[in-house]
Amino acid sequence: MCVVLAVLIGLIFIGAGGHWGNFDGTEVDKDVNNHWGALVFFAINTMFLSAQPLLLVFPIERSVFIREYTTGTYGTAAYFLAKTCVDVPAGFLQTLLGTLCNYFLVGMKGNFILLVLSLTLLASVSASTALLLGASTTRAETAVNLVPAIYVPQILFA
Repeated sequence: MCVVLAVLIGLIFIGAGGHWGNFDGTEVDKDVNNHWGALVFFAINTMFLSAQPLLLVFPIERSVFIREYTTGTYGTAAYFLAKTCVDVPAGFLQTLLGTLCNYFLVGMKGNFILLVLSLTLLASVSASTALLLGASTTRAETAVNLVPAIYVPQILFA
């Protein structure tokens, strides 16, 4: 799914990171706006693709977590730290695959590794926020309904 969406986004913004015009002002402004739009769309795609799977994990595993917590098998911090540690490599791989597709289709000229690392950090924060939303509600439907309240303001002020 990640690669399909990345290719679709890359085809929408194909060539947006290309030349910077002839520096008469108008062409450069258009190219910078296209480039910025592509970067924002990469970030939004990364944010939602990393948040959606983890949003429903805790409501499904709540009964198992409560049973193992009450028996003293592990604590809350250990559970969430383990979830985060497992998610970071998966988020990195997902971000790397998506950025590989997008970066070359769009024709970006910046530092590829820095872009991947910053999008990986965004994916990690987004996944942690989704896990927090899932853990703070008792039903999965409530968690799904809270997502727009958290993520839409971030998109509006991007």
